[in-house]
Amino acid sequence: MFASNFLPVLQDLAQQLWRDSGVPADMAARLNTTLLRNVVNNILTLGPAAALTGPAARGDSALVQRQGEAVAQWNATAGQAYQALSQLAATWIAAWPAALLCACFKRLRPRFIGA
Repeated sequence: MFASNFLPVLQDLAQQLWRDSGVPADMAARLNTTLLRNVVNNILTLGPAAALTGPAARGDSALVQRQGEAVAQWNATAGQAYQALSQLAATWIAAWPAALLCACFKRLRPRFIGA
């Protein structure tokens, strides 16, 4: 259930948010296709831990909180889901062994510091 049933719900929420934010439908469709394919490919290739990106993977809890507040202002139920998933991600990341954290940092480092 967790592996497949909620993904369509999250995709629908993303599409609603793009629409409500004024993103043109054709652009939202392209964004969604690219993001979804990249995420699935990364999970299948690298595994879930190494595929995690963004503020949660960087440990940027302040940005995660601001994003959660923005989502909650848009849709209270989606905001609760964002909060719950963010808490799960933080707990998951906190349990990662140091070797995995180092590997993820090495993969992400060029994006922030340069090669």
